[in-house]
Amino acid sequence: MVTLENFDIRDINKILHGITFEFAHVDDRRLLEECNRESDSWQRFNIFKGEVVLADHYHEGKNETFYFVEGSGIILLAHVDKNGVVIGDVERVFVQPGTIMTIPPYMAHQFVMEEGAYFVCYSTAPFDPNNKDLHPCKLTFDAGEE
Repeated sequence: MVTLENFDIRDINKILHGITFEFAHVDDRRLLEECNRESDSWQRFNIFKGEVVLADHYHEGKNETFYFVEGSGIILLAHVDKNGVVIGDVERVFVQPGTIMTIPPYMAHQFVMEEGAYFVCYSTAPFDPNNKDLHPCKLTFDAGEE
């Protein structure tokens, strides 16, 4: 079983080989498929419509590790306090195929990906629609800060 301690997302094809993804959600922006297990989960994202905001939230109790397979985009990141208030600057990160990024608890994240982008996410907790550990947090980036 893959755990955070032995997880190496660079082995993505070998890791995903035995995982069965199920349909989770589709809209005009993306297709989301997931595989929930007892103590963790996987998701994969296919982006249909580029240059639109995805995510805009943070989690209190889980890490998410993203591996970008196809396409590129921008991720905005910011630490937040226990009340969801942004602490410090919003960071702008360019991602492309091969980029690996782990987002810890209390790190707000927002994705703006190009059309055709494809990426996967490993989460240290299973997805549960009744779990309220998905907190909205709108991020903005001032280009003058670069």
